[in-house]
Amino acid sequence: MTEPKSRSELRDGDIQAVTRCAEILRMLATDQTLRAADVAAGLGLQRSTAHRYLASMANAGLIERGEDGAFEPGPIAVHLGAAAMRRSRVLEIAAPYMTALSAESHETVVLSLWGGRGAVVTRVEMDTDRLAVVHVPEGRELPLNAAQSLVFLAHLPDRQLVDRLLSSLSAPMRQDIEQSIEQVKADGMGAHSMVVQGIHAVAAPVFDARGVICTTVALIGTSEALVAGPGSGLWKALKATAEQISAHLGHTSAPPA
Repeated sequence: MTEPKSRSELRDGDIQAVTRCAEILRMLATDQTLRAADVAAGLGLQRSTAHRYLASMANAGLIERGEDGAFEPGPIAVHLGAAAMRRSRVLEIAAPYMTALSAESHETVVLSLWGGRGAVVTRVEMDTDRLAVVHVPEGRELPLNAAQSLVFLAHLPDRQLVDRLLSSLSAPMRQDIEQSIEQVKADGMGAHSMVVQGIHAVAAPVFDARGVICTTVALIGTSEALVAGPGSGLWKALKATAEQISAHLGHTSAPPA
């Protein structure tokens, strides 16, 4: 009788399966269509094993079988590709506006995308003429009380997701963040000084053509420079930049309430 696999073995097997599916998707991105023989040769698998992978991926919607029997990208892969293209377009469009804002403000400018549990730093522009600037590493996931995350929480269309995220927090922190979200709605922007002592962040939403928030643009600097509030020149410059990027993305109407 075969011994049941241990949890660690199952975990290793799951990781291997995910890795092989990713490799199959990479092959598909290059070749457009695949057959079991192609996957078997490319990954060094038995043809029957390759066929099982393809069949499972098709059942999940990652790929689908075409009329000629070859497999091609499925609906989930197509949606992911479209999302990646939208993100790529946002980064490309925002770049010159971020550079201009950094030069005008002499502060660090950060573009963040939503990562599911908070804003994720995706692009950073720094004023290279300054002797000292605030450095923010790209790829960093920010906490929910960061200015960028607060702006997302105020505008995300999936309010059930927002409720789930907030429900995982302690009561005092949830109350603080809920108050901050209301302040974002009132000011049109979010601000926070507690992530790093002495450093202040101010973030504004960027909306796509549908009026849905797609990214945030933020100024990061010392508390002395940025704490002045919505009436200050830097806050106004940030808001104007976010509106310019939104307009470039096709946003014309007021953001959703």
